[in-house]
Amino acid sequence: MTLVARKPARKHVIDLNGPEGNAWSVLGIGSNLARAMNIDFEPIRKEMMSGDYRHLVETFDKHFGEHVDLILPNNWDDYRKEGGAA
Repeated sequence: MTLVARKPARKHVIDLNGPEGNAWSVLGIGSNLARAMNIDFEPIRKEMMSGDYRHLVETFDKHFGEHVDLILPNNWDDYRKEGGAA
């Protein structure tokens, strides 16, 4: 048994297969999270936009993965590490 003062907050889940999965939506969610966390989103936004979709998602995860779980798109393997979609 674990004693806790309150129930831990659940992570937000983003299904990248749905409407929240488009690049503009991911950027908007990142902006809102950064504002809520009182951190400057501009350097993160620039990093997210400096590559392809896979880079954007991986950068989002690097900065916000502690707070958000991402369900990868069905075609995730089609996105190569370098160079975008196959």
